[in-house]
Amino acid sequence: MQIVDALFKFLALWGLWLFPAIILLSILGIVWLGRGRRLWIPATWKGRAGTAVLLVAMLISGALTALLAGPLDPLADGIRRFHRLQGEATADVAFRKVSDDAELSLHEFRGQVTVVNLWATWCPPCVQELPELDRLQRDYRDRGLAVVTLSQQERERLIAFAEKHDYDMTGVYAREVGWLDVADSRPVTVVLDRDGKLREFTVGARDYEGFEELVTPYLDG
Repeated sequence: MQIVDALFKFLALWGLWLFPAIILLSILGIVWLGRGRRLWIPATWKGRAGTAVLLVAMLISGALTALLAGPLDPLADGIRRFHRLQGEATADVAFRKVSDDAELSLHEFRGQVTVVNLWATWCPPCVQELPELDRLQRDYRDRGLAVVTLSQQERERLIAFAEKHDYDMTGVYAREVGWLDVADSRPVTVVLDRDGKLREFTVGARDYEGFEELVTPYLDG
C-alpha cells in the first residue's frame, strides 16, 4: 500500500508536467523517425517499431493527463494541498463527536501527536484499516497519541456502525472539513505533531506497521 501512496503522490505533484512533456517528446520523436517520409512512417521496421512505442507512450500519457485533470483532480488537488502544508501549523476544523454529539475541534488535540483518518462506511479499505488504527491508539495512547476518525456521513449511520465495533478512537463527523477535504477520496490519513503542524499524509489503506512508522518519530521527538 505504501507503493500506491507514493505513486498517487508522484502523479499528483508531477503528472500534469510529466505527461504533457512525454506527449511532446513523443511527437518530436515520431517526426524525427519518419522525417522525409509520407505520414512520417519510417522506412525500416526498426524505425516503425520505435514509432509504435512512441505512439503508445503518447496515448497512455494523454489518458493519464485526462484522468488527473478530470476524475482524479479532487484527490490530486488534496495531495498538492497537503504537500504545501507539510511543516506548517494547520487551521482549526470543527466537528462533533459521534458518541454524544458534543462539539469538538482539531485544535483541542494540540499537545498530542494526532492522526486524523478520513473514512466512510461505504469504503472497504477504510473499514479494513480501522482495527489497525485502533490498535495503534491502544498501544501509543500513553505516549501522547490521539487517533481521530473523521467522516462526512450522517451521525445515525456512524452510530449504527459503532454499535458493531468496539473502538477506542475518537469518532467525529462533519459536513465541512476545511483543509482536510479531498472530495470522496477515502481513506486519507494525516499526522499532526504536538504543535498542530502537518507532518505526514497518506492516500489509501495502511497496515499497523505502516501507521506505526509514520507516528513514532513524532512521539519520540
